[in-house]
Amino acid sequence: MKVLLLLLLAYLSGCVGGGGSEVDSNFDPAARTVIVEQEEDLTPAIITNLIVPSDNIYTPLEVLTFQAVFDKNVFVTGTPRLALTIGSTTKYAHYQSGTGTTTLLFSYTVEASDIDMNGIALTSLIDLNGGTIRSSTTNNASLNFEAPNLNLVVLSPSGLRVWLDPTASTHVFTDAACTIPAEDTNPIGCLKDRTSYGHNATQSLTARPLYNLTGIQNFPSISFDGVNDKLVIAHHADFDNLSAFTIIVVVLPQTLNTTPKAILSKRDAQEDATFNLFFHTANRAFFDIGANSNRKNSNMIFSANNEYIFTLHFDGALAQAQRTKLYIDGTLDATVASSFAISNSTDAPLLLGTFDTVDTRFFHGQMGEVLIFNKALTTGPGSELEKVTEYLQEKWNL
Repeated sequence: MKVLLLLLLAYLSGCVGGGGSEVDSNFDPAARTVIVEQEEDLTPAIITNLIVPSDNIYTPLEVLTFQAVFDKNVFVTGTPRLALTIGSTTKYAHYQSGTGTTTLLFSYTVEASDIDMNGIALTSLIDLNGGTIRSSTTNNASLNFEAPNLNLVVLSPSGLRVWLDPTASTHVFTDAACTIPAEDTNPIGCLKDRTSYGHNATQSLTARPLYNLTGIQNFPSISFDGVNDKLVIAHHADFDNLSAFTIIVVVLPQTLNTTPKAILSKRDAQEDATFNLFFHTANRAFFDIGANSNRKNSNMIFSANNEYIFTLHFDGALAQAQRTKLYIDGTLDATVASSFAISNSTDAPLLLGTFDTVDTRFFHGQMGEVLIFNKALTTGPGSELEKVTEYLQEKWNL
C-alpha cells in the first residue's frame, strides 16, 4: 500500500482573495496544518540471534534460559515455546517475558528424569502453542531461526563426579598442566575432567598412554601399552567413605591372561582399597570393594580385542547379598554380597591402568569414557543407568 500523504493547508480567514488568486497579506505560513498518515509496517519481524545456555552440565532444578532476539519490537500473547529434545524425549522451554521489546525469554527447568549426555537438540522454530508473536496488531513475526549446536549436557542425577572422555578433543593434552592439545599418537599428559570438579587424570612421567584417534570402534581412545602406562587422579574425598557409587568404563582389552590387569583402582600399597576393577583368572573381570578379602568376579568370560561397557554398581543401604552388582553392556552379569556398607578411605590416588603406585601389573588395551557417580544410579527399565548406558552404546556404536 502506498503511503497516503494528506496535506491540509488551513489559512486564516481571508487568506485568499475573492477570486482565489490573491493571498491575504496577513497569511501566516506557520499556521498551516500538515497531517501525515503512514501505512503500517508490514515487514515481518525476524529472529537475528538466539542466545542459548553455556555448555555445561545441568542437573535437576537448574534452569536453561534461551533468548530470541528480533530485529524490531514484538508483542506476545499466550505462551509460545521452544521444543527441546532431551535424550529421546521432547520437552519445552516456555515463554517467560519480553513482550513489547526485541528480546523474548524462554526457560526450561531440568527435571529429575532428564538425561542427555551428548548435547540436547533444539527445534529451529518457535512453537506458538496457540499464542501469537507480532510486530503490530496484524503483522505476524517470522519464527524460524538457525538452530545452534548445543553441547550442553542435561544429567540426572547430580552425582557425576568424574567424566573422562577422549572423544572430546578439547579435553586431551600432551602435558600434565592441560595446556598443549594432543594429536594422534601423542603421549597423554592430561585427560581433563568434563565435570566442574576438576578431577583430571594426569601423568608427568615418561610412562604415558597414547592418544589413539582410531581406537575403540574407530573413535578416539586412550591406548595403554601394558608395560608401565597409567594416568593418575589425585586423592580426593569425593572417592572415599562412599555408601554408594556407580563406576562406568568403556574398555577394549588387548591382552588377557592369568596376570591381573587393572582397569581402574583406588588402593594403597597395602591393598586397602576403596574400589578397583580388573581382569584376572579365566578371562573374567574382578572387583574389590573395601579390601581384597571382599573380592568378587564376573560370570562372563571376556575376549581380547572386543569392546565392553563395564558398570560397577554399589549400594551399601541394601542387604549384604544385594549390595554389589556388575553390569556388562547394560545387562546384569552378577549380583554379589559385600560385607562393607561404606567403602574404605585411603589417601591413595585413583589410577587408570594399574592398581597402585608401586604395582607393576598394567592394563593393555584401549580405554574410552570413564564416569564415576557418588551414588547408586537407579536401575531397571527407563532408569538412570539404562539411559546412561544407551548414550554410551549409541555414541561408541556398541
